[in-house]
Amino acid sequence: MRTAQRKFLKEASASLGGLILLSLVLFIVCINPLIAREQVKSEASPPSDHFLSNPSVNVSQSNDTSNDNYWYVGASSNDPSAESNQGVSSLIQVRSQNISGVLSFWVSESFPSNLWAQVGYYLQNASPPIAFYQVWNLTDRAELVTGTEAVSTGTHVFSILLTQSNIWSFAVDGASFGNYDMKANVSSSLAPIYAMSEEGYVAQPFEFQQVVFLSAIQALKSGAWTSVSYANSFGDAWGIGGHAQNSLLGQDELVVGEGAGALADNSSLWD
Repeated sequence: MRTAQRKFLKEASASLGGLILLSLVLFIVCINPLIAREQVKSEASPPSDHFLSNPSVNVSQSNDTSNDNYWYVGASSNDPSAESNQGVSSLIQVRSQNISGVLSFWVSESFPSNLWAQVGYYLQNASPPIAFYQVWNLTDRAELVTGTEAVSTGTHVFSILLTQSNIWSFAVDGASFGNYDMKANVSSSLAPIYAMSEEGYVAQPFEFQQVVFLSAIQALKSGAWTSVSYANSFGDAWGIGGHAQNSLLGQDELVVGEGAGALADNSSLWD
């Protein structure tokens, strides 16, 4: 829903003066939901190398840079026909939910420049849905840019799309809300594409109402959008299902959350 402020809060609490400052910060966050939303999403941990390259990694340990916990459950595809693309997209159900922590749904792509990008939406506690994108430099684990925008409930297409030269656009339903120079005009041919649900800033995974990815992963190549031909599950902290688990779901259709059974990591979702 992929840092310095979290470190600041921990260091501040180490002294009496810090406790006073910490109380003030928390008070401001509590009375201003917009500030809280921006802080949480901008503090997300960068994806680990294992997360990007190994779809069978234990996701509950995929981010270990702090005492905050993160979990991921979704689809991973390294379909060769989708690699080295000029865009990825995911058609995701956006719904309001009253949860404790941060819950996000997104699609991601990697680039030969060792950059990694994601776009989707997130909720924090009782906040409305917020569309977001983030770009990370995997060489030094630095967050390069974050952008957010309000998004309505319903079904929306979230996309990362090459627009000119090496500039990629982040969009909701084709309307761009951010651009970034990814230092490459095609995506990576090595790392998987992910369509993911993520929980964070909680001690353990929590239940949430089922969310549907009506078209989980599409890639743009030679001017045409095509769904990936196969995908495997990533993570088992909550339920997930695809066509292989429920014939009523189409190829490239994915459900996560309540009502979907847990699967072993790297189970086939569709092929």
